[in-house]
Amino acid sequence: MTSSESNLIDYSLFEEKYKRILITGGLGFIGSALIFRLLKNTNCKIFNIDKSTQKSNLLSVNNQFSNYGNYRYQFLNHDLKDNENLKKILKNLLLL
Repeated sequence: MTSSESNLIDYSLFEEKYKRILITGGLGFIGSALIFRLLKNTNCKIFNIDKSTQKSNLLSVNNQFSNYGNYRYQFLNHDLKDNENLKKILKNLLLL
């Protein structure tokens, strides 16, 4: 990361305003890059909702994020088209 890239986002704002961040589609290219930067530059807890069809988790981007531990990163394998289950997940996340 160059110095000009680090100036694009003021990560201190995340520390002040957000303790938990929900990302949808975090296993994709853009979502995974965002999650990686948030894990690297903040202390926020990241929740990633995405539908994974991969059988082996060992080679996936999700496995790299899990190295930060459950206290920093949690993956929820869920199809966003299932509204009823999504409501339950969001309600549980709000109660944490």
